Amino acid sequence: MQIILASSSPRRTQILNEAHINHIIIPSKCEEIINKDDLPYQVVESLSYQKAYDVYKDNKSSLVIGADTIVVVDDIILGKPIDKEDAYLESFFNILNSAGFFGSFVKTIFASNPCTYKSKLDIISNLFKSSVFSIN
Repeated sequence: MQIILASSSPRRTQILNEAHINHIIIPSKCEEIINKDDLPYQVVESLSYQKAYDVYKDNKSSLVIGADTIVVVDDIILGKPIDKEDAYLESFFNILNSAGFFGSFVKTIFASNPCTYKSKLDIISNLFKSSVFSIN
């Protein structure tokens, strides 16, 4: 069984590595499309699905994991960092958020072949503290 992480996120790779889950990385190259009318949980589900499906369509026999995380503050989704300074600011927001000051994290993962890989997906779901949805 081959597990593919459809993300170049160092943190997601670290989580899988620390759990001794062998995987390869094939970052999604899809353009992330966000419907401005979607609620935060719909945005993160859509982005996760887009990434997973983009890689899955060329790797149908593998377990493909697409994941996304957003930070929501006062119903506003904070965007991805655009540079190093912005990344530090996002880290600062994440620290404040984890301390309960404001906002919430919304994250989810989509995976292919969920029945075939149920035991692995249960582990991965717990590692990412996320819900798992099927892209099939």
